[in-house]
Amino acid sequence: MLLIEREAGLEGKILRPLSAKLLPISEPEKMGWVDRKKLFAIRGRRRLPQMELAKKFGIENYPTPSGGCLLTDPAFARRVREHLEHEGRLTIDDAILLMIGRHFRVDGIKIIVGRNEEENNRLLAIAERRKIPNLKVKEYMGPITLLTGGSYNNVNNVVKIAAAITVRYSDAPKNIPVNVIYRCGEREIEITAKAINDEEIEKLRV
Repeated sequence: MLLIEREAGLEGKILRPLSAKLLPISEPEKMGWVDRKKLFAIRGRRRLPQMELAKKFGIENYPTPSGGCLLTDPAFARRVREHLEHEGRLTIDDAILLMIGRHFRVDGIKIIVGRNEEENNRLLAIAERRKIPNLKVKEYMGPITLLTGGSYNNVNNVVKIAAAITVRYSDAPKNIPVNVIYRCGEREIEITAKAINDEEIEKLRV
């Protein structure tokens, strides 16, 4: 939560009434606009305190309580640790990317592969905004694949493997080479790749 405030340029300006007493004093509290004594210190994944408050205020129509902090999910927490080990810091876009797609690491570069149309659209939007290299199979339905992070010392090898992974998760035949479009900035290159096999792909998965 504090990372989000900092990256948004709103550090200290956001008031979270349900957990305020667990966090540093916000500017609205310092200015006397809000009485900190009336705020709450709710923590944990249980939603009973919130449900009791809703009942007290006569609120009946609210979403079904579910989920919780993503960091409590072992798979997501592993992704975060792996990212920090390689990149050293976490941006808002990084956090978004960690929540979507299939993730692989090759020669220090992260390969992120969309799992459905919604994820493909999100990945493509981030790729276009941040000028991130990306791939897609030319003549078949399939994922958008992003290449992020790393030093790109051996980018040709990484692109070849990323293309093979992209083919693997597309509707293209898996036993013959197909054409893959690689975009990097204003450049667009067409390369040929055959789907990577399952044994090899598991060695690269994050």
